[in-house]
Amino acid sequence: MPLKQRLTFTLIMCIGMGSLMSLLGMGLSMGWSPRVFHAFWLSVLPTIAFAFVFNLLIASNIASLLIKLGTHHLTDQLLIRKRTGQIRGWAMILVMCFTMSTRALIMNGTLTHLTLVQFISEFLVSLTLAYIVRGSLVKPIARKLTAPLAVGTH
Repeated sequence: MPLKQRLTFTLIMCIGMGSLMSLLGMGLSMGWSPRVFHAFWLSVLPTIAFAFVFNLLIASNIASLLIKLGTHHLTDQLLIRKRTGQIRGWAMILVMCFTMSTRALIMNGTLTHLTLVQFISEFLVSLTLAYIVRGSLVKPIARKLTAPLAVGTH
């Protein structure tokens, strides 16, 4: 994927996932009320900015390292591309979900009050929601919006 397309795709993913997951998380933990929407509007831009910068500087580098480790023994280019996509997809959702859900728990002041089992449970709920939201809504939209940027780059 060309750099312009990758940056646009990443930005769309961060906007979609950051806003939808924040709204879902707040709504599920606080109940659906005007207070939730007020808190959401106050936090959505910093959340998206943090997700975008974290994705570019840390999560993508972790994914690249895992791809390097997971494909170093392969020689078939088709298999390498397939494995790369799988590793990148899982690495990004795991790293981003863990980071963003932990960040939310820290910002709400609830992280220190959770047991390890509660923390793992919270993460698994977040991961399940993120997987559904990413696969059914955000990723298809991001692919559709960035497809024109790939025209003529092959």
